Amino acid sequence: MKRYLILLAVLAAASRWTSVATADDTLRIRSLRTIDVCGSEKSALLSIDLGEIYFADSLMSFDITLSYDTTYLIPGTLLSNGTLSAQLSWMDGPIMNAVVPGELRIFGASIMTPAKGALPLVAFTADAKRLVCGIETPITLVYPADFNPEFRRSFSTWKADTVRFVARQRDQAGLGISIEQDRVKLDSLGGTVSIPMQITTAPKDNQYYELVVVRGSGSAFGIDSLIVQGIATDMTAATDTIVVSLPGNDSVMTGKIVLRQLANDSTVGTLNMSIRTAACACVRPTKTDAITVETTRAATSNVSDKDIDDDPAIIVANGLLQIQGDHEYPTDVDVYDVYGRMIEHVRFEHPNQMRRLTTLLPGPVILVITTGGRTKREMQWN
Repeated sequence: MKRYLILLAVLAAASRWTSVATADDTLRIRSLRTIDVCGSEKSALLSIDLGEIYFADSLMSFDITLSYDTTYLIPGTLLSNGTLSAQLSWMDGPIMNAVVPGELRIFGASIMTPAKGALPLVAFTADAKRLVCGIETPITLVYPADFNPEFRRSFSTWKADTVRFVARQRDQAGLGISIEQDRVKLDSLGGTVSIPMQITTAPKDNQYYELVVVRGSGSAFGIDSLIVQGIATDMTAATDTIVVSLPGNDSVMTGKIVLRQLANDSTVGTLNMSIRTAACACVRPTKTDAITVETTRAATSNVSDKDIDDDPAIIVANGLLQIQGDHEYPTDVDVYDVYGRMIEHVRFEHPNQMRRLTTLLPGPVILVITTGGRTKREMQWN
């Protein structure tokens, strides 16, 4: 009963607006409340309005048939109190008939006194059949509305409305991402470090959550791999921001992220992690975490730069790796992408050789060249 009193209060407020804003020649179907899939109330509230009706208009009966989508809605309850239909109560009316699937027929009549007032003609609820989010389902007229022959008002147009399904989210600070370490150090070029993490979410919303990893600064390191619940993320198209849909329905998920040092440089950078929520999730995890990442610059060797620069030249172009010039020692070349993943290892035993790299994609690559006990690093463009 309390629920219907609240609905009637909404109708009364809506009718004051409608009597002013709706033209006399317009029949309007209005949706007065959305369906919140996260709330306890799973019903929409709808009204049919013709504006203010006067005694002289002689409204004695109406017969209106509406259509609705049976995929999403079930006819609810007819509400007569606070509407003109309360005055059209012949045969214990008004009456709502939903025998035909997808059609809702509403009928009211009086044999004594015409209805009058600045109220909606009739109102009713529509209950959610299934809980979806982000859709709008229409409520429209099936046939022209029928009134008693003496009714002096007519409508030349009618306007339909839609029932909206939304999710009103609530923040929860205790859910989100937690990292076991707040600071890590990479000790050499190509070196890696593995960082455990834990993700807590609302289990029924898991299909709407994504893990967002952002490399905030520090280009000397990159993300080598990311694993959640044993499922690894494909890092082929990795960028400074990685978004991963969370797998499974567990409220607690574990994983790890592996970082790799990409440049022989001493830097301090950051890695920020958070949970992104899709529009249909009811709970928004707000706990975030971050890591400070240090990289290490290797000590300089006693071999002069000139000695290293005089070593054979390594050239990469169009998927071909070539060594040019004489060299006394075998030369090893490790080819990395810009995220620190090794693509291929090549060993040249003789000068002026060429090797095709079948897995090498166009773009920048990092070459780590070792010859005669010396190692140097170059960046080239394939």
